[in-house]
Amino acid sequence: NSGGTITFDRTPPELSIGQRPAGGECYSPGLVPDPDINVEDDFDAAPSLTQSVSENGCGQTLEVEAIDACGNSSKVTRDYFIAKRFEEGGDVTINGPANGDLVSEAAFTWQVAGPAECVTGENAQISVDGAVGAYASGQIRNVAGDYSFTLDLKNCGGISKTFIRTFSVNAPPVVVA
Repeated sequence: NSGGTITFDRTPPELSIGQRPAGGECYSPGLVPDPDINVEDDFDAAPSLTQSVSENGCGQTLEVEAIDACGNSSKVTRDYFIAKRFEEGGDVTINGPANGDLVSEAAFTWQVAGPAECVTGENAQISVDGAVGAYASGQIRNVAGDYSFTLDLKNCGGISKTFIRTFSVNAPPVVVA
């Protein structure tokens, strides 16, 4: 018996993310500030820190974990967004006729990957033989004519991307006697 004091540490480090990156903020790609991480522990002057970023569309989650010398750990997260440029086949999926298709009827639906905050503006229009009108997802068009479908999306930074599909709806066959 050495007669010395034995300290038992069962308390995890106190961990927080400061002002950077700001929660819920939208950043331009490559311009996310370095995280402002604060960690304190009563017995360990330098707990180990690990950080990772997970991605969901434009949504980003920073996760930071601190582990002290006794193995006590704490985790914190911060969610923010990246103003990605929308690309069809990447973050944007458009279902409906392809450019130049000849169809008997048409309907378009679309989806943007990630949380709702990835899209700050959405406008869909359809024109037939030059007459333009608003378009709601899933509306069926089956009147013969030359159509153009336009979908305009704004990312969380306000940058617009327009997707256009042109197609034709064929008239039903006519019986000739």
